Amino acid sequence: MVSPPQTLFTVDGGFASVSQRRRIQDATDLPLFEIARKRLGVTWFVHIPGSKERADPHPVATVVPQRHMLMDKFDVHFSNAAGGNDGREEIVLSVRDQDIWKSRTHEYYGDALVMTSKLKDMVAVYVPGKRPEWEIEVAEGVDLSLAAIIGVLLAAMLYQSSVTGKASESFGEGDPAVGTSEKASLM
Repeated sequence: MVSPPQTLFTVDGGFASVSQRRRIQDATDLPLFEIARKRLGVTWFVHIPGSKERADPHPVATVVPQRHMLMDKFDVHFSNAAGGNDGREEIVLSVRDQDIWKSRTHEYYGDALVMTSKLKDMVAVYVPGKRPEWEIEVAEGVDLSLAAIIGVLLAAMLYQSSVTGKASESFGEGDPAVGTSEKASLM
């Protein structure tokens, strides 16, 4: 007997936001992550809610698009809090489309396939007002919140061409990943 689907995470964000900021909450609406990119940038940053206002404004993950013709190809660089190096051990997850329709994506840690994402209804991509849905299968031991982040990014990048981004190389002042809590004006 198959159990009914259960909501693990919800996502909200402002419509037509320049930074395309998204907030991921758990099933009880507890905020888990904020995902955004710099205004008109291509690199995405994942922060713990409120971390930019506290002493540690560094992102927990940086999502770096790689140039690839017609298909999504991006790397997720994140800090392993359980690892050594003062919680700054970097782990890279590679996300690769399997076809030009962006209907199937594989996520790798090194050479190991750790997650697959499948667009459930290709027609939904072309019907105004209908939201695409993904079915994501995750290997045992992989954090489901990471799968939620990947799903949000697949949805955000569905209608975009792949362009090359840049991973932040520092965690110091002026690092584009650090950001600011100040509001900026486009005028």
